[in-house]
Amino acid sequence: MGTKVNWRKLVRRINWFGVIAGVMMLVMPLTGAWWNLRVGTGAIDVATAPYDVRVTALGQSMSSDLVTYSCLGVKISLIIAGIFLILASLFVDKWWSMRLFKFGRMKVFWMVIGLVVMLAIMSIAVNKLLPNFIPELKGFSIPTLSGSTTSVLNISMGGSQATITMPISMGFTGAFAFAIVAMIFGILARVYHRRLVPPEEKEKK
Repeated sequence: MGTKVNWRKLVRRINWFGVIAGVMMLVMPLTGAWWNLRVGTGAIDVATAPYDVRVTALGQSMSSDLVTYSCLGVKISLIIAGIFLILASLFVDKWWSMRLFKFGRMKVFWMVIGLVVMLAIMSIAVNKLLPNFIPELKGFSIPTLSGSTTSVLNISMGGSQATITMPISMGFTGAFAFAIVAMIFGILARVYHRRLVPPEEKEKK
């Protein structure tokens, strides 16, 4: 007679948090931008995520090969990390499980933190630093991370002053909320994985 498979035990040996996080990481590149910026009425539109940056100025799309290939690299890394996380979560007892798990477990966490820090630095630079170097920008400001405002730009033209008023709006999207959920599952997977890893693998950490 064949060996009876204990399916209940096998199911309990799966890190379901990691499986869910991994699947969400595979889907993430299809969810779109995490953050949007709009200056004026179609003057400048920016849609960005760690794996995608799109800039439109006056209806014309602007692109850079460096940015395009960098985003592609991040996207490929995210997909590989998702696959690794799923495999590591399904086969916790394998010798390679912890190695794959380490690669994928906190990938989204650092992407989220990196984007928020970058946007915060950008807001500080525009609101606090730029006016000191460009006097015309003293009335210009942008919201911090999310919100809307109306900025005033003073421009000197042939000895006369021209004042330009432009609405500015920015904010996070539903795709960013999706990334937050994936990040939470990644953190839960990291905590739960420690309970499933064999003692001999823990000693190798």
